[in-house]
Amino acid sequence: TNGSSQTGNSIYVNVSSSTTLANHYTFVDFDKSVVGWWRMDDINSTGGVVDLSSYSNNATIVNVTFNSSGKFGNASQFNSTSLGYIAPPPSALNVTGNLTISAWINPASDNGDFESIVTKSCLAQSPDVTQFYFAYGYFGNRLVQFAISNYSEKVILQGSTSLNANNWYHVVGRFNG
Repeated sequence: TNGSSQTGNSIYVNVSSSTTLANHYTFVDFDKSVVGWWRMDDINSTGGVVDLSSYSNNATIVNVTFNSSGKFGNASQFNSTSLGYIAPPPSALNVTGNLTISAWINPASDNGDFESIVTKSCLAQSPDVTQFYFAYGYFGNRLVQFAISNYSEKVILQGSTSLNANNWYHVVGRFNG
């Protein structure tokens, strides 16, 4: 019931949602742990990508094309020759503990080039700054890689499924800090 509470280490969440749209989804951020949810098809009046999390970390975009061929609704198309990027506020990517990155991707080619899904890097090699990348095509293969580093320690995980061009994939990288 609404307004109830419970003790223990679990929680029950009941969500109801309905629509006439064919592709529909929802999420519940009951503990406000989602620091950014950029669907890549919600654009604000200044052309930035809207963050649907509790924190409104809207992002600035450069050299990104929008079209209607997304997995759910519209899509953002990144062209490696124009180096398109999206930049949320720097504070949105300050990792101090657990980190999960999830994305729907559709590789445009099988050329084996390194393609970044999400990257946070720093010019100064500081042990106080956690950096990470989530990418595919590293060293010419089509495998997804997730790496996190603070310059004194580095963890790299690699998937085992080779990604093919023009197919949708749901990819997730998780680090338990």
